Amino acid sequence: MIKEKIMPTAVITFDDVVRSQLENAVPVLQKHGFKATFFVCDWFRDSRIHALKQGMDMADLKTLHQLGFELGNHTKDHANPASLSVEENREAMTAAIVASP
Repeated sequence: MIKEKIMPTAVITFDDVVRSQLENAVPVLQKHGFKATFFVCDWFRDSRIHALKQGMDMADLKTLHQLGFELGNHTKDHANPASLSVEENREAMTAAIVASP
């Protein structure tokens, strides 16, 4: 019997796309050859909240995408999809921008 070596696996994710993730985490990820998923949330569209949280702008998101990072849909809240109607799930899933390289 041939034993296959199983390598440890980790999934790296970032919530809410704040600018410090681009400035601090991305260079470290690139240095070590790691990929990650950045979850874009609904407040991305609200300029007042966006400024308060120091969120990434569209240019930052495009940069992440061009660097090969995945952008995912945060949804507008953390509701359990199983407890939502089809329409509520559709609304939650379309509240943020989704892109994948």
